[in-house]
Amino acid sequence: MSVIDGIKSFFAPSQNKCVVTLPHSVGLFEGGSVGEALGMPVKDRTAEQLHRSPVTDMLGFGDYQTPGGTLSVCSASSCGFAAFMRDNEVQGFAPQRFLALCNSWYLYKVKDEETPLRLMLPAALVAGCLFSALPHISVKDALPSIPDLVCDNCIAPASLFFGVSKYISAGFSPNEAVKKATELSSKIFAEIGLQVNQTGITASFKNILSTSFDAAEGGFSAMVLSAVNSGVFPDLSGYLVGALAGLHCTSDGIPSAWKSSVSGIDSVRCSGEIVNTLISHALEKRQ
Repeated sequence: MSVIDGIKSFFAPSQNKCVVTLPHSVGLFEGGSVGEALGMPVKDRTAEQLHRSPVTDMLGFGDYQTPGGTLSVCSASSCGFAAFMRDNEVQGFAPQRFLALCNSWYLYKVKDEETPLRLMLPAALVAGCLFSALPHISVKDALPSIPDLVCDNCIAPASLFFGVSKYISAGFSPNEAVKKATELSSKIFAEIGLQVNQTGITASFKNILSTSFDAAEGGFSAMVLSAVNSGVFPDLSGYLVGALAGLHCTSDGIPSAWKSSVSGIDSVRCSGEIVNTLISHALEKRQ
């Protein structure tokens, strides 16, 4: 199997119906921002320290105060990606155009940054949500520079979160989405002969997702607090699990007091509305 064919298989939309509504898409952005805000005050604490004194409620931004109306790195990245897609939408958000835009975002917005994971992973979550509504595409035509893209050291965690977001958007439970995304990405990496380091940060993220989603019966709060208290990049893990938990639980499942304490929440909600509009356009083209 060639690189192109392998990535085509990975990006192929599932046959499941997209279940994302406005509350889901807004929940994706609100949940991520809330999770990042929960983790920001403890971003430098170890797992042992958090075990002794876990985060149980919103502490504000602690030593990392931000001016009113601003967003932290991950939240700002996801909002920026949504605006980038909206501003470049062409003819109802055609699938090839979508992937070309993803490629542009990666090449010009992410690749040369010092902390690409904090820009690429939020975009991967939003892209997975959007992609659940897109019809079949020709990746070969859309992404001519795929070999350069997949060889980057961000591809393993990015593909994981893209897949989880895509499957949750198709109606799978969070833990089912993790399992399916892991199986699919591992299979395709093997088929195209791509050597991906599955240890380190990628393995840590898988463990965080599984542990956090085991707490799904406790709702949004239980899932996101589990991620923050893991001690692995509390702000980034809080963002990632918070966004996926918000996508699953919808905006209504996120505590109102937490949402109202996040600076820039209006921009966050606006980004959710943008994604919902793009999904609606994609579904119209699919019919």
